[in-house]
Amino acid sequence: MTNDLIINKTLFGVSAVIFDESDRVLMLLRSGEGESYKSGWEFVKGGLKEGESYLDAAIREIREESHLNDIEFVAELEKKYTVNVSYRNKNYDWVEKKSLVFILQRGDVSLVIEHSEYKWMNLSQAIDVCWVEYGAEIIKDAYDALKKWQSANKE
Repeated sequence: MTNDLIINKTLFGVSAVIFDESDRVLMLLRSGEGESYKSGWEFVKGGLKEGESYLDAAIREIREESHLNDIEFVAELEKKYTVNVSYRNKNYDWVEKKSLVFILQRGDVSLVIEHSEYKWMNLSQAIDVCWVEYGAEIIKDAYDALKKWQSANKE
């Protein structure tokens, strides 16, 4: 992880919650390989690079982790989450994350070594299996933002 945006031992990161046309959430199974320290279901997430916006970071992470390119930005959630990760032996102690919501326009998921499997899950399944700290809250808030966006964009 080079050129990460780290200020005062805080890495600035992003979570990207992706929905399909049926309002299912894309969940990835962390493989426990490489940098991974835990295997479990999660949404796309990662750190900002220096000079990168949250939106640019989210799109980069989506492409890196799922190879999806045809996505539409829906909303940036207002609440930020701060997580203590000092136990992970990184060069930062905290991760401050902003969450963004996207909807898939088209494309097939293709995974990298970081993740071994993916599933499109309904809201309750995704909430139940997500291991990420604040994950259930982020997924619920993302779903609410999606519904608000869909209502505003009805033709």
